[in-house]
Amino acid sequence: MTLVCVLFALALGFITYFYLSNMLIKEKVSASGKLSTEQVHETTQIIKNDQLFTKMLGTHSRVKEFLQDESEVRRVELLGIFSDYAKEDKKYLAIYLLNKDGLCLISTDSRFVGQDYSFRDYVKKAKKKEASVDVFIGKTSKQFGYYFSEPVLNTQNEVDGIMVVKIDGREIDNPIISSELSKGSTTMMVVDENGVIISSNINERFLKSLGNLSFDEKKKIAETNKFLGMDILPIQYDDIQNIIRNYTSPVTMTILDKIDDENEILNVVKIGEFPFYLITEIGLDDVSSSVFNSIALLSLIIILGLILMSGIIYKSVLTILKPLSRLNLLSQKISDGDFSQRIELNSNDEFSELTGSFNKMANKLGYLYENMDEKVKKRTEELEKSKEHLKKTLEESERANKLMVSRELEMVKLKKEIIDLKNKK
Repeated sequence: MTLVCVLFALALGFITYFYLSNMLIKEKVSASGKLSTEQVHETTQIIKNDQLFTKMLGTHSRVKEFLQDESEVRRVELLGIFSDYAKEDKKYLAIYLLNKDGLCLISTDSRFVGQDYSFRDYVKKAKKKEASVDVFIGKTSKQFGYYFSEPVLNTQNEVDGIMVVKIDGREIDNPIISSELSKGSTTMMVVDENGVIISSNINERFLKSLGNLSFDEKKKIAETNKFLGMDILPIQYDDIQNIIRNYTSPVTMTILDKIDDENEILNVVKIGEFPFYLITEIGLDDVSSSVFNSIALLSLIIILGLILMSGIIYKSVLTILKPLSRLNLLSQKISDGDFSQRIELNSNDEFSELTGSFNKMANKLGYLYENMDEKVKKRTEELEKSKEHLKKTLEESERANKLMVSRELEMVKLKKEIIDLKNKK
């Protein structure tokens, strides 16, 4: 029974394991999709706030006045305004103003002044009156950051200059990397429109591409010099790279990650209308392992409980049935002719009554056996006496027979003599 219960517990454990694994995986897929969407909304709002700040500077009256009249007084005044913002919040790595050709006129980082940034993509977009957000390594500062740009328009709605704010990447990345979603076995990655990883909680993936870059993607990165000529190596996620290229809506799927050699939930969500994508990889092996460990522990507890319970029951049965073994021993003694054995059992149950019956039976059998011996002995003595008497009787009968035979012989002899005498006469 214990073995059957153990096998049943193991079978139940396996069934529960597969059921819970499937259920938890489905719940985790659903939860990860929701968390990814929530994280994207939060990040989108952060980027929009920085974009709004850049737009506020780009529409500032002092900025427009300076571009109309680049006097030293206006330059000092405007630099003071920019510097106040930079000192107030350390996330602003640089705040600078370019003319419409991409030449830096004013900057909180003096190294930027006089530098030509016409090769940057945000300058090209600003000339088209488009605000933009991009991420790259600064040519002058060699710092990695997010660059927010806003075209400065004059009264004729023409581009007079370009307002640029460089934001520390950690201000946008840290909320993602330290989010609830990034805990456990989850890998978080933020990639740009080319599939280059610009942020991740796995440091080794920083500035790697998801998959092999196409010729056009390599050309675009080289022309804008976003990463200062760095060789962008792929991490062999070509399927995800294709999702980025053809993105239309959020994607949630389960894949076998050949790099990590485990099954994973993959979420790809675009961050608002910006050229960035949040990618989350949630390992499923931890879910299965956690469920397995829980089920294994529960099964072990059940099995140990069954074994312990079986031991207690076995011990209890032995205690309860111990009188039976004593009764069995008594019956064997009785069958061997030993009627002197008795059982003393102090319990108020059926075993006590049965023991009393056995003791009475042993008493009666002993009494009958003893009486039978006396009767047999007495009968034997009587038979011995009868035997002696019979022997004597036989002896006397034999003597009488002998005597009578002699007499008969004498009579025959006498008759013969009488006949002879008669004949002679």
